[in-house]
Amino acid sequence: MIAPALRTDVAFGVDGNYAPHLAATIASIVKLAPADAFRFIILSVDIDAEARRLVEKCAKGAEFVWIDVEEDDLPAFGSRGHFTRAILFRLGLEKLAPADCHRVIYLDVDLIVTTDLRELSRWDIGGHSIAAAIDVNEDADAFAEKWGLPAGHDYINVGVLLIDLDRVRAEKGFTRAIELYSREGDRFPWPDQDAINHVYWGAVSRLPGKWNVQATTAINMARHEMPGYAEAPCIVHYTGSQKPWISRSYHPWAWLYWDAVRRTPFFDMVARRHGVTLRERLKILVRWRFRKFDPDGPVACRGGQRRVRIARNVTSDPLDISLVVGTCNRSEQIVACLDAIRNIRYKGSWELIVVDNGSTDDTREIVERELAAMPVPAKLLIETKRGVSAARNTGVAHARGRILAFTDDDCYVDPNFLTEVRTAFKDKTLGYVTGRVELFDETDAAVTVNFSQVSRRYPAGQYLHTDGLIGANLAFRREAFADICGFDESMGAGRLFAGEDMDAAARAGSAGWDGAYHPGMVISHHHGRKEKDVAALYKFYDIGRGAYNMKYLLRGEVIPFLKGISSLRWRMGPVTSWRLKTFSTPWWEFYGATSYLVLWLRNFLLGANG
Repeated sequence: MIAPALRTDVAFGVDGNYAPHLAATIASIVKLAPADAFRFIILSVDIDAEARRLVEKCAKGAEFVWIDVEEDDLPAFGSRGHFTRAILFRLGLEKLAPADCHRVIYLDVDLIVTTDLRELSRWDIGGHSIAAAIDVNEDADAFAEKWGLPAGHDYINVGVLLIDLDRVRAEKGFTRAIELYSREGDRFPWPDQDAINHVYWGAVSRLPGKWNVQATTAINMARHEMPGYAEAPCIVHYTGSQKPWISRSYHPWAWLYWDAVRRTPFFDMVARRHGVTLRERLKILVRWRFRKFDPDGPVACRGGQRRVRIARNVTSDPLDISLVVGTCNRSEQIVACLDAIRNIRYKGSWELIVVDNGSTDDTREIVERELAAMPVPAKLLIETKRGVSAARNTGVAHARGRILAFTDDDCYVDPNFLTEVRTAFKDKTLGYVTGRVELFDETDAAVTVNFSQVSRRYPAGQYLHTDGLIGANLAFRREAFADICGFDESMGAGRLFAGEDMDAAARAGSAGWDGAYHPGMVISHHHGRKEKDVAALYKFYDIGRGAYNMKYLLRGEVIPFLKGISSLRWRMGPVTSWRLKTFSTPWWEFYGATSYLVLWLRNFLLGANG
């Protein structure tokens, strides 16, 4: 039996809806350390006596302190999506925690602990009031600029906090955060988190990233050049809307949650309430077995492509958007393309980057002349490695935008194009967005276009069908593009395999990012292909589709790979319509798949896969 004075205090803030997930978090803690080593302090509302009994059943021997949060204890809060008033409860620790609570770990209840939590309690805060991991999804400099704070400090995620409660009480730190929220809450996208960051700006002890591994970094921690991300996670934090208990949502490590909740009395309730069937849980388990932490690199960057290092954050003069255009030997068309870009109406900050991909005509001279007349920062880069993917990667390497938008040199963007791009990315769960592609010349074949006026969402982790997403109208959040290590430079125009756009989006999905089709993003495509050119184009697409599906398998994503293979039956049409030429599609897809496999094996033997 551990003496009370030696117990580790762990606090939570929760309402009745999250009681099952609280139980799962506690179950994960006591799986790896004795239950009697902990005192669980739970600030709660609407959790009845029976639910409390079931939660306590998950950690027999631990001490539980239940604290009812009253209306007067914290400010009013209007629910926002999956946020409820309970997210403010951590701010109540200063006033409501037991007097003998001096040092406490605060945890959100949408996370799972994968190590002995007592290790965190021993972390040296170094004279600070709180310790936390940085939030890699938020722009610290933008936050500082918005609130007039000094630049150069970290923005933290408050889902995992180590708190010197005596210091917080003495300086009334959380009281100040409550007062700030009461005044400015409507301006805070992340209510309590923004308030705590504001109050403790530049005065936080940084925890290694392994103590708070969020959704977008869960399978690619080794990619990040920051302390703590070269190690396996100690806490997996299911941030965002993709919660593991929600049917058909996606998180690569969702199985950790189900493994924890099955050791609680709430397992059947969670599965039934959210409609997660046995079949779906088996799929989650299979995905988990294929996606265990790999110190050799992120899953989203595996599959044969060279890993391109992309900075997740711009440290010098960041802009809202960088628009990247690759071009090669199109001196006439690029003028019209740049004329359309010059007419863009966007009130934010942006830049234009044109990458010449080895032109032998006068494209380079014409582009230099046109860029000199641009009303925004514009530059011309040279990339001699052939292929649109290499050109785009080079452009991104020199880009300063938080959003990276791409179009082609035979396309004309709508004047509101960048405004619509920025509007689409207001949804912070989106890693990539594509938009409408109109046919500029009605005499051209109706290919590589998408006229749909209906918005569409592409959930993370699901097989991304090769229709509707066109690289000539595509944008990525910078963090998502960094997560996938850039475009695969063996794919795209100028290479053997088509589909660099679909592949990049699919890998963003593998990294936990949702995508969307936003019909307000409009371009006109002046591709110049006639009906006689369509057969050759479709052959190129079939070869690329085979490589695209093979890459799922090479990343260990067996279920999406099988879905890709099964979709071939749909593309071949009814059996009664089959002719000899019908089998050209499966043949070229097979050719593309085997050719990409050969390329992968070659690169593997040469040590070039990453």
